[in-house]
Formats: sequence, structure tokens, C-alpha cells
Amino acid sequence: MVKDRLSMYFQGNALRMEGQKDILGGSSDERFESYGGQVYAMAGDSVNHSRVAKNILVKADVFLEREKKGCEVFTSDLALYLNEEKTEWVFPDVSIYCNDLPVAVFEVLSDSTRIRDKVDKLEIYRSFPSIKDYVMVEPNFKEIAHHFRTSGDTWEVEYLLEGNLKLKSTGQVISFEEIYRNVGLRLK
Repeated sequence: MVKDRLSMYFQGNALRMEGQKDILGGSSDERFESYGGQVYAMAGDSVNHSRVAKNILVKADVFLEREKKGCEVFTSDLALYLNEEKTEWVFPDVSIYCNDLPVAVFEVLSDSTRIRDKVDKLEIYRSFPSIKDYVMVEPNFKEIAHHFRTSGDTWEVEYLLEGNLKLKSTGQVISFEEIYRNVGLRLK
């Protein structure tokens, strides 16, 4: 049903984010992502999820302001369009843009999106030549998967259980203590 409304709308128009709820027929509290021919309703966030995303956003904002790198950090309210027609898009939890191009993307994992974040979005973000870092953060225990571009289409991954995350795109280092500040953790 939602997919049919999208297909009809996209035959002659690009999606305008301010009209998304009208296009999809959702309430003002509902948001959707669209990629790979599918439309996905986005789940609400947990307190830990929100705290982790906020902590990353605040640390990135302070660092980028201080370093004056021509970069800016955004919340999950900014859509990352996957094609020129703007018919496919995702909402990363946190994203960093430099010179108007996405360079780092963070997804805070949740039960309802974990598989899509680890499989589909990994493929999506790796396909963007400008993206150098894709970071997946567990919100309930200390675990981070940092996928990073080493050159061209070559990517590596490091799994972190402690210490520091170092972004290849901006050079920023964020400690686990900063990422998990005020987050109620449980044992894995």
C-alpha cells in the first residue's frame, strides 16, 4: 500500500521531505526510508539509542567547529538521498558532511533495524565515493563496528570493545567514555 503510493508519486515528482507524511499517508510522527525497491517504517528510538546518537553528535560538532574543516554534523532529520531522482533515501542517526558531501555515517543499532544496518546500509554507504567511515554502535553494551575506506573501493573493518574510535574522514578521535556517557549499559 505505501509502496504503491510512492510509485504513483514518483512517476513525475521528486520527494520533498517536508511532504513525506502526506505522500506516504503517515502521521507526523512516522518516518520512512526507501531503498532497494522497498519502503521501511522507522522504529522509535530507545533512551540509550538517543543518548549515544546525541553524544556522538555533540562531540563531532565541537570538534568540527574547533578544527574549521569545512564540515558539519547532522542529526537523523537529514535524509541522505541515494539517487539523483531522490526516490531512495535513508536517515542516518548521525552524519558528517564536508564540502556538502557525506564523509562519515553513524547508525546506532536497534533490534528492528540491526540486520538492515549491518547488511543493506553497509552496502549503500560503501557505494558512496565520498564516505570514508561507516560506524555501527550498539546502544546497550560497548561494541562498535567501524568500517572505513582505505583507498578507492577497498574497505576494512575494526571491531572495538574499548578505547577510542578514530575517524578516517576528519581525523577525530572519540573515546568510548564520550560515546557511552550517561548510557545505561548491560552485560553482553
